[in-house]
Amino acid sequence: MIDQAILEEAIKIISTEGDYADIYIEERSSLTIRLEESRIEKISSGTERGAGLRIIRNFKTFYAHTDDLSRKSILELARDLKNLAKIGGEVTGGKDLVIEKKNPFSFNPPPDFRILIRPDDVPLNKKTSLLLEADRLARSSPLIRQVTINYGDTVKRVKIINSSGREVEDERIYTTFIIHVIGASDGELQTAYESIGGLVGFE
Repeated sequence: MIDQAILEEAIKIISTEGDYADIYIEERSSLTIRLEESRIEKISSGTERGAGLRIIRNFKTFYAHTDDLSRKSILELARDLKNLAKIGGEVTGGKDLVIEKKNPFSFNPPPDFRILIRPDDVPLNKKTSLLLEADRLARSSPLIRQVTINYGDTVKRVKIINSSGREVEDERIYTTFIIHVIGASDGELQTAYESIGGLVGFE
């Protein structure tokens, strides 16, 4: 997501003007597919990245954010935030920081959601085929008049480093499948809706 050396430089800068400081990095990749009238109507995908820097000083919180993860942008933001915190009041716990290199750790959010098939490993044509097959099955009843299906998957990676030298990494994977149908019988229309998904993979 971002070079480790940049994070270490930035946390050293913001750690000297407060009692506590941390940096939060997030990268999110997502895909959505929409089916209507038995055809794929829309496919959209994208990646978003951002960094949040925080200083807590004398029980006050100072925060800054950027979506530019270049070294220049991150370090400029760190210096600006440091100056903002300095203006905010007298420092009570400013200190030099030594980044500990021992055992950064990763964790999964409790409970442990096990991903059997990563959605980002599944080809796009397999995902669109799933929607088309679901549409075919839904329309196997002569009563069905309309079918709309939405599929989405997101992979979010998070990294946090703080002024105590602790690093935490996490990856969260979300997959959803939503189908909405309209049926007609004896002049009456009825709708049905089903949604599955959450912190799961393509399985």
